[in-house]
Amino acid sequence: MSKCKIINDHRAEIEKYCEDNRLDIHKVLSFPKAWDNEFVFIQHHDPEKGQGGLLKEVPAAVVLKIEKRHNRLEFEQTEHTRQYLAL
Repeated sequence: MSKCKIINDHRAEIEKYCEDNRLDIHKVLSFPKAWDNEFVFIQHHDPEKGQGGLLKEVPAAVVLKIEKRHNRLEFEQTEHTRQYLAL
């Protein structure tokens, strides 16, 4: 189970979105994330760019944005979505 409340509370909806858009739900669940109570950004970390995350300013591309608005989820794909999440 994820530490991210949005993913825990809305997992079925996120899985359906991934299925409808031919995205890999396993990657969505396993990739690094940045979140709070209203959003979650799914990120891709390239290990060739180093370790240490934000502590060492290692970039992690945002590959999918999920925002909770008025008790429903809104999804936004980025220029990196297909490259890293497509089936």
